[in-house]
Order: sequence, then structure tokens, then C-alpha cells
Amino acid sequence: MRKHILLLLLVLILAMILGACREASPPDGQRVQPSQSEGFKIAYLCEGLTNYAYAADSYDRFFKEKYGNDRIVAGAMPADFEEEVMISCAMILVSDPKVKVFIMNPVIPGTVDNIFETIRKECPEILLVGCSMSEIEEASDTADLAIAIDDLADGINIPKQAQKMGAKAFVHYSVPWHMTNPVLAKQRDLMRETCDDLGIAFIENDLLDPMEGHSAADVCQFMINDVSQKVAKYGRDTNFFSTATSFQGELIKAILDTGAIFAREYEPNQYISYAHVFLADDDDIKWTNEQIHLGIEEKGGTGRFSTWPIPYNLLFPDAAIKYGLAYGEGKAPQKVDKEFFIRCLQESMEDFGYGDYEVHVNMAEGTDNYFLVTEDYITY
Repeated sequence: MRKHILLLLLVLILAMILGACREASPPDGQRVQPSQSEGFKIAYLCEGLTNYAYAADSYDRFFKEKYGNDRIVAGAMPADFEEEVMISCAMILVSDPKVKVFIMNPVIPGTVDNIFETIRKECPEILLVGCSMSEIEEASDTADLAIAIDDLADGINIPKQAQKMGAKAFVHYSVPWHMTNPVLAKQRDLMRETCDDLGIAFIENDLLDPMEGHSAADVCQFMINDVSQKVAKYGRDTNFFSTATSFQGELIKAILDTGAIFAREYEPNQYISYAHVFLADDDDIKWTNEQIHLGIEEKGGTGRFSTWPIPYNLLFPDAAIKYGLAYGEGKAPQKVDKEFFIRCLQESMEDFGYGDYEVHVNMAEGTDNYFLVTEDYITY
């Protein structure tokens, strides 16, 4: 009964939102466009706390402080990513007739197409942007512009970075069901091939799988023991990589204790890896990187740990906002412009104090709107 009542309330809310959006539209179905003097807004729907170690309102607060409270309207996704609620949240944000750009970070597989299609049906002139950790096929079909980490480029870049730090062996940790993802499986294969080309021993090793009833403590203890055993067998010049994002912090601790190498975490985001180890969870990424460097230096690991200077889920939406502002002001050459977006990415790097580091972009196969991104590495 409660579920039926909740569903009815959601339907009523959505109907009110859609009605508001339609009321803002002139007879031809297009919303009234605000003049330059009135300004325009960017709507930003984000995951929030799970992407950062610090305050839950960080995305909202950070981007509003940087670009102005009058430019950014932000909302948080529900914790369970329930589709109807997410659609309602999105429609509330875009019901403001001044909104010209809608950014979703991250896009959620299985729901992003319905969310974007609902917005496009009611407000077709809005620029739709989706950010994500990995390439999600439906994002390129429904978004005007989609951004993700270039996982396949990482299959080559991460072993090369490990070699630069002296790696002679490369351990790849995962769980079997991760390898059912074709992109992750291809990334692993590329890592193996690259290691072979570089003369690095490649070792594939399954972790204990929490999905099979193993506790987090069991997984951590297995990892600690195995890192120690692998270093004893292959030496300190062994790089470790894991697709298990939740256990990156424990992996870093084990590598520090054994003196091994860590070229990069699977998800390049200091706030859910390094920051938990060194308690450096401040929204100033420059300061955070400095604290991580000091913590590693104290443990004798200088030169053996690295990552991207800017977390992907900070860089991507920041560049998307820059692009959206240019689009809203009529300064973008066209709705989707590769070179202009790359310029926005590089400007974001400069804003965060890392202008000397470059971003690299490939387009997803068969698309002209899906940007796959990597950054130069920062070594601690």
C-alpha cells in the first residue's frame, strides 16, 4: 500500500514539473530564451557524497562558489538511483526557463537514456551533458556530449607509467564478474600485451569477492597478505593494480608497507583512494596532492606512487560547465565541438593549478560526441 501511495505521489510531482516546464513554453513548443542581460543557468545533477570524502554538498558548493550562485542550480541523486525519482529531480532542475545546459555526473547505466529523453522531449533546446567513470554506450545515443575515462588507453598508459617508476612485474587484481565487462576485460588484455612489450612480468590474480559472502575485512586481509607474498616472490619493483575501487586505500597501505609500486588506481580519484590513507580530504586538490606527497615521503615511498593530478569526477564536470557557459553565451563554435571542449578541459587543468599537465582525448568508436579522456600523471 505504501509503495502505491509513494508511486502516486511521484507521478503527481512529475506531472506538476512537466506542467511547469510546458507553461514556460511559447506555442511552438520552444521555451522562452532569456536574454543575455537576464543571464542563464546550468543545471547540475550529481551523486554527491559517494564521489568525495568531504562534505556532502561539495559539488554544489564548489561549483557555485567558482561560477556564481546565480549560474548553477544543483541537485543530488537519490542514494538508490531509483529512476522515477531521478527523472523528477532532473525535471525540477530544468523547469527553470533560464536553464540552457543540463549536466549529469555520473550518468547511471539503464536510466540515463530515459532521463535525457524526458528532458529532450520537454525542453529540446537544452544542451545535455553526461559524465561517467567508464564508457556507457547509451550515453552517446541520448546526450549531446558525453565524457568518460579512456579505459582502453589506460590499458597501455598504466603499465608504461609503472615502467617509468621502475616496475619489473605487474600484478592485476580483480574479481571474476568484473571481467564480464568487455571494456575491463579488454583493458586487462591491453595491460598484459603492453607488459609483454615492455619486458614486464604480468600476473593476474583474483581477489576474494564480497558478492560471494566474503566480508570487507576478509578481502582486506587477503590483499595485505597477497601483496606481501608477491613482493617476496617478484621483488619490490612490482606494481599493483586493482579494479576493486572500494579497497584502493587498503591496497595503498600494503604497497607502502612493502615498498612496492602503485602507478594508478583504477578510478583516478584521490578522494576515494589516497585521501583516506593520509586524511587529506580537502576540496583544494592542490593542497590534497601536497599532503599525499608528504605522507608518502614520510613512509619512504617517494617516486613510487602516482595518479592523475585532478580527479576525473572533478575535471569532467568543471570542463563541462565551462563548455556549457560558452554554449549558453553563444561562444561555442557549434553544439558539439571537439577542439573547443579539449580547450575547456585544459583550462580546467590550469584553474586547478596543473596547467603544465596535458589532457588527451580520443573519441569513442563510431561517435562524434563521446569524449574519452586521460591526463598526464603526477608522481608523489
